[in-house]
Amino acid sequence: MENDIIIERDGIRVRIRPVSYQPGDKKNNNQYYSRESHIYVGIQSESVFDNLQNRKLRPYTIWKKELLPEVARIVEQETEFNMRSKKSWNQYLGCSCPCSPGFKTQVLDGNGNPVALNIWITI
Repeated sequence: MENDIIIERDGIRVRIRPVSYQPGDKKNNNQYYSRESHIYVGIQSESVFDNLQNRKLRPYTIWKKELLPEVARIVEQETEFNMRSKKSWNQYLGCSCPCSPGFKTQVLDGNGNPVALNIWITI
């Protein structure tokens, strides 16, 4: 997408997309108005079948401790965004079924205002 910011460093690929208001799109509009950001993690070596099978078995506590601080550092060095320290895991983050789990967090723009972003991390 043309508004995406893509950063690749140290074996980590980060894609950032601002959430915009779309009439009739209830989920994105809720995220847009609440100004919350969603972080999804993908594993590059997984097949589609492996990804579907392993979605409920993710090592999210390790990712929260080790991966997310590194991603926050990369994002803050390469963009104006500041990722807040509080991040919570949600198995149902992207959908009402457990198909797209991820972390919910708050991200601030360069002026200190919260922004709604979708962030995809590939490791």
